[in-house]
Amino acid sequence: MSALFVARSSLPLSIRSFYISSAALCIVGLLCHQAYQRWQASKNAPRFRFLDLPAELRENILLYTIDRDPSYPAKPKTAAQSPGWMSRLLPSRKPVITGGPALLLASRQLHDEYSAVLAKIGTFKLVINAHNYQKPAMWQVSAATFANLRHVRLELHLTPSMMGSFDPRNASQSPATEWPLYLHVCRALAKMARLNSLEMYVHACGDPLWNPLWLWHYASQAFKQADVKQLRSIRFKMDGPGLGENHIARTSGGCWEWRCRKEHPIRDESEGWLPVRELCAALYRECASCQLQKEEAERMNW
Repeated sequence: MSALFVARSSLPLSIRSFYISSAALCIVGLLCHQAYQRWQASKNAPRFRFLDLPAELRENILLYTIDRDPSYPAKPKTAAQSPGWMSRLLPSRKPVITGGPALLLASRQLHDEYSAVLAKIGTFKLVINAHNYQKPAMWQVSAATFANLRHVRLELHLTPSMMGSFDPRNASQSPATEWPLYLHVCRALAKMARLNSLEMYVHACGDPLWNPLWLWHYASQAFKQADVKQLRSIRFKMDGPGLGENHIARTSGGCWEWRCRKEHPIRDESEGWLPVRELCAALYRECASCQLQKEEAERMNW
């Protein structure tokens, strides 16, 4: 063994480089040949088109790729991290679209089938804010998909300018004539022919000149009287952490009532226009059921 090592090491450097290069080329050639054989085998293998499957099977397959909570407008992308020095040396690559969005771009038939399944089982989050509330089409959703929506979460990010030119503190109880945004939303909801459930979130955006309570009050009382039977609840949000606000929910009999965060009933909600002071009292009223559970838990700990 030592003699063989000495014999190899005694070879000139050019000959040793030739042997090493020849061995590397043989390995590369073998790998290329194996890759070519695999490509030929896959090329000659029988194929089956996805669209040749029955519609029921295609729908079951699409269920595994669906984003069940789409948002319109789309959620803003987070800022990407700054690339390192190594990434600057590599060629740039376009982002690869995978999953459901890729199927939307595959063909018109797959786009329609995917949208139909998504509208049937997904909960669409539709946001109305200062950027889109004046547009004729507030959301980039096709008319066919819009008509097939079953479950919708509507978020109103209200600012004083979105309330119109009037002051909610002095407005009359007729939003249909004084609030253009109210009419715009009602027309959009009327186009959802198959709507089953609608949850509304009234988000009062911060403004030093406005109390968010006025925005909550006028928006909730206006949409509570809207002719939208699928509206199940009206919840209240603000910038930053909330203070444990209660919400308005519709009972199985079609009446409105106030509930806590754990869905315990607190008090009945009048069918008419609720004064702002009563709304403020109901908004932060303590739940008797939650208080009783808390006392029982403390008693058990003792």
